[in-house]
Amino acid sequence: MARATQPSRPAHTSMTLFVTGMIGFAWLLGAGYWAFSARALLDQRDFRSVEARVLAAKITRGEIIRFTHNCSTGDDRGPRHLQVQYAYDVDGRRFTSWAYDHSYDGELFCDQMSAHAALVAVKAAGTVTAYYDPDDPRRAVLQLEDRAEVIVLVSFFGVSGVVLWGIFFRELIRYRRARRTIYDI
Repeated sequence: MARATQPSRPAHTSMTLFVTGMIGFAWLLGAGYWAFSARALLDQRDFRSVEARVLAAKITRGEIIRFTHNCSTGDDRGPRHLQVQYAYDVDGRRFTSWAYDHSYDGELFCDQMSAHAALVAVKAAGTVTAYYDPDDPRRAVLQLEDRAEVIVLVSFFGVSGVVLWGIFFRELIRYRRARRTIYDI
């Protein structure tokens, strides 16, 4: 007669599997987002600098996005974007761009006074340093991706991923062994 034996692991193993699986899914989303920044960093490592002439500059009111959660949304406050159109020459050809970095078209300021001071400074200078892709000179930015931020976040997601997925697979193995023990004949 077949008799079931006691499970070798507590019943909470399946809940641990579920929780680590859900956290793992959230981790994958976060890692994917920051992988985009890491890709931009790798993509921009060969960019070359060039002196660019300022064609136009303006301040636009921005929506609440990356790094704007600390900006007040009251009267005359809130995120502002300094957008600069610039022209630069590469191998005798002229290109223009509005791009600030790989994701955004303007530098962020939390108040009107700071944005206006930067606008006056850009217009007074008349030139900015731009960085262009030598393989496709139409692609240019005013700000390269911050290496330190990307390295720290990629390291964090790498280490946390190893730990998280290690816990998940350890619990998966324990869960399967417990199920096998319960139905042993």
